[in-house]
Amino acid sequence: MFKYPSLRRWAFTLVLVPIMLIYWSLLIVGRLLDEVLFFPYRWHEVKSPLYIISNPRSGTTFLHRLFNLDDKRFCTPLLYHTLFPCIFWIRLFDTIALIDSKIGGPLHALLGWIERKVFKGWKDVHPMGFTMPEEDENLFVFTMISPALILACPFVKELPELRFVDTMPQRTQKNLRIFYKNSLQRMHYAMDPSKTLLVKNVFNTGRLQWLMETFPDAKVIYPVRHPYKFVPSVVSMFTGPWRLHSPDILDDSEECRDFAQLAIDYCAYMQKIRPSFARDRFFVIDYQIIKENPHQVILDLYHQMELDLPAEVETALQEISKENKTYTSKHHYSLAQYGMTKSDVHQQLMEFFNEFEFEA
Repeated sequence: MFKYPSLRRWAFTLVLVPIMLIYWSLLIVGRLLDEVLFFPYRWHEVKSPLYIISNPRSGTTFLHRLFNLDDKRFCTPLLYHTLFPCIFWIRLFDTIALIDSKIGGPLHALLGWIERKVFKGWKDVHPMGFTMPEEDENLFVFTMISPALILACPFVKELPELRFVDTMPQRTQKNLRIFYKNSLQRMHYAMDPSKTLLVKNVFNTGRLQWLMETFPDAKVIYPVRHPYKFVPSVVSMFTGPWRLHSPDILDDSEECRDFAQLAIDYCAYMQKIRPSFARDRFFVIDYQIIKENPHQVILDLYHQMELDLPAEVETALQEISKENKTYTSKHHYSLAQYGMTKSDVHQQLMEFFNEFEFEA
């Protein structure tokens, strides 16, 4: 704020800080009530969670929603779960929603209106809603150890500690592990503890080693996409909110290139540590195949994980595959838009290009 003065950023901060203080207070109250009203959750163990992890804009959201078709096997956090990871608040909201449905759904209509206003800018790149499946990154935002904070603070180089949990001091990693694991326990207990927890998070690359130590029985699905495609797409998606508080930052700016560098660093890091994980716990899939034949992708992944695909899920996948063949993205991004060249990316990700035979 002081290093990069701007009246608009000051105004944004003055509005955001009191909102966050109230929000954190509600979260603390809810978690304290959990210990009194729902204390049996402490004996619940999250077993063999399934994670979808990759760089943003690599098909993770689409893949996540394909797996969610198998809702008898998997349960996944919805946005309101991740915003209020307390059994008390989740159960309260569920009860209110049930009552609302009995009286004609006025609150549901109001919530829909709010969603259309709040998430309007994300509609075409990452559809969002309070009752839609979402990443669990909010759990890290609470701790202020999350790259997602860059959405509110565009000066990436000033926040190097947010990039890699894996390189943080062991004490910090331990404290974060306690909070994260406890939060997942609460959410899973409130949803359906009999199902496998399905989690998608595009920022987990920088904390992958930490995550696999937190859940030694976890499995990971890793979609890969051509860097020339995902890098500019990532920058476009995550720098969009900057227009609200920092419209002075242009596409061809140091700030945008710093964020692009984060995506490149994550890709390089994944390439470095991926061989250390067992093949029966780590599954790699090509983005292009997800896009062209999602039905076959899920069949292959279920086969590798030794799971049976329910007939109704397979039917739904076949329909999605037919629809997807006619889908064409309306968005077009380029490295040049952000003052970058292909050689900038290729030189840093040469091993990645070679392994997946991406055209340089």
